[in-house]
Amino acid sequence: FQATQDGEPITNFRSARIKGLLIYLAYTAGQSHARGKLAALFWPDEPDGVAKKNLRQSLYRLRQLLGEADGDAQPFIWVNRSTVQWNASSDYQLDVTNFLSAWEQEELETVVDSYQGELLPDFGCDSDTFDEWLRQERDRLQRIALDALFALTGQRLAQAAYGEAQSLA
Repeated sequence: FQATQDGEPITNFRSARIKGLLIYLAYTAGQSHARGKLAALFWPDEPDGVAKKNLRQSLYRLRQLLGEADGDAQPFIWVNRSTVQWNASSDYQLDVTNFLSAWEQEELETVVDSYQGELLPDFGCDSDTFDEWLRQERDRLQRIALDALFALTGQRLAQAAYGEAQSLA
């Protein structure tokens, strides 16, 4: 996990759950999430009221960490009384987004070159629900990388580029 803003690393996360909240929101950019769903995702073992309070505090801290203030023209996170959403048109980059875009465009070499291994290895935030979501995403991205390797290997074999095919395999 690496997060930077204006070329500087963001490291002052008060908890793994705040980091996980940033990961989840940015990863699902453009999707609106009900506050109750987010609270249950990160605090599944807490009563609803406590989980929502924890979410409210975590969002406040995350927005502070990102240097956001109410009324910002292009905030990273849109928050209202019932939903939370990462602003997909804000100025950010996510390596997974680039990887998935290359897959959708059938740019197999870019997919293979950009795959760096398991998504967020060794990351967890003491929430079985979040960890299960992360495990599913890890598996999905790995399947895409393997499918790209398989397809690219087949292309190289068809082109009689056996050395490249062997390296890809």
